[in-house]
Amino acid sequence: MYVLIAGAGLVLVMEKCEKEREYSVIESPCSEPVSFFIADIDSRFDLDERQLRRLIIGAGDLWSNAAGRSLVEFDSDGDVGIHLIYDDRQQLVDEERQYTGEIHMEQMRFDRIYRNYERLSDEYDQALSLFNQIRDRFDEEVREHNEQVTAWNKEGGAPESEKESIQNRERELEEMRTEVLVRQRKMNETGEALERVTEQLNEISNRKDGLIQSYNEQFAGEYRFNQGEYIRNQNERKINIYHFKSLNHLRLVLAHEIGHALGLGHVDSPESVMYPVVKSFTESSVTLSSDDIAAIQDRCRS
Repeated sequence: MYVLIAGAGLVLVMEKCEKEREYSVIESPCSEPVSFFIADIDSRFDLDERQLRRLIIGAGDLWSNAAGRSLVEFDSDGDVGIHLIYDDRQQLVDEERQYTGEIHMEQMRFDRIYRNYERLSDEYDQALSLFNQIRDRFDEEVREHNEQVTAWNKEGGAPESEKESIQNRERELEEMRTEVLVRQRKMNETGEALERVTEQLNEISNRKDGLIQSYNEQFAGEYRFNQGEYIRNQNERKINIYHFKSLNHLRLVLAHEIGHALGLGHVDSPESVMYPVVKSFTESSVTLSSDDIAAIQDRCRS
């Protein structure tokens, strides 16, 4: 699995089987269904028997439909026991998933607050533009008024006929000054809110960077381990499942191991269910490739 998170590299190579091996030949292949049962489920998987049974049946139906006959059935007294075994492999997957979940949550918080930042930034730009317009107009009005007053003072004072006009003008200028102060206060309040949001974004970004650093320290590199294996010996036949990242991923692993239980080996095409290595991110539905279908049909003709 290759995962890239904000520059962090992780390589998990998930092997579907322990090693290349010959799978025991089943006498009279496809002559009767192979029955499966749930042997045990470690409670740490947070998966109940109903869910697992549905996944087993769905994985088996892939092979039955491809062969055109019933190859797999679920039976509490069946032939092949399925064991979900929780060990350090699944613990590693769970810890990796927890880190990616936390990083994702921080990214969601960042995106939500960033939208607020963009809104405040637009409001601040508008408030600043309006403040500058009003202030410039006020400064121009004050300059013109002062020039007129200075001219009259040089002539010994303003004419009596202009005194009322001057008083009215000064009241207008005072009102304009008040408006300038109001606009300045609104602009400053918006600017302060913008600064607070910027600090929040920086805190989230630093926290996310710390998570990514911890993620890299713990998970960067290559990890190679089994997802599951089919075992057949003189005493029993069983499938062990060691880890999965999602129910769809578990469905894929089950389909692969059930394929081995039906007597199939590995195929060479990477898109196939019976390919020996699988990417753990399996979001699309599990389907058989043409090589998988050919393998089970050839098996049933043997």
